[in-house]
Amino acid sequence: MNKRRLREASIKLGSPLTEFNAQIEEWTLVNNTDDGEQIFTYAPGTAGEDREDTDPQWAMVLKGPSDWTEGGFSDWSWDHDGETVAFTVIGHSDSVTGWKTQYDGQVKIKAQSVGGANRSTDRFEVTLPIIGKPTYSRPA
Repeated sequence: MNKRRLREASIKLGSPLTEFNAQIEEWTLVNNTDDGEQIFTYAPGTAGEDREDTDPQWAMVLKGPSDWTEGGFSDWSWDHDGETVAFTVIGHSDSVTGWKTQYDGQVKIKAQSVGGANRSTDRFEVTLPIIGKPTYSRPA
């Protein structure tokens, strides 16, 4: 069985691409695409069954400690709220042969929520809608 812990990633957003991996402790690309309507006809067996294609519905979920310094992710998300920008995520490192993967696409930026409990660490969780389906590749 081949398995690895997630330890290194490169998470870039914007134009030009700005790297935020030092401020993000969890990232997920979520496939929310519906299965599509199942269609049945009177044809015999499975020849009479089909499933309608649907539009892709993907999202990027990012979590981490808030960084309100100039250029920090929290500050950046508020400055670019509502904009559609490019993203690149490279998962795993060069140190693990055959595991490096890359995902590219466009996301709509949403400013992170603000606030929290007294004496708690200022943290964020934001879900960014992806436009279309991200591309998958294996970088050199």
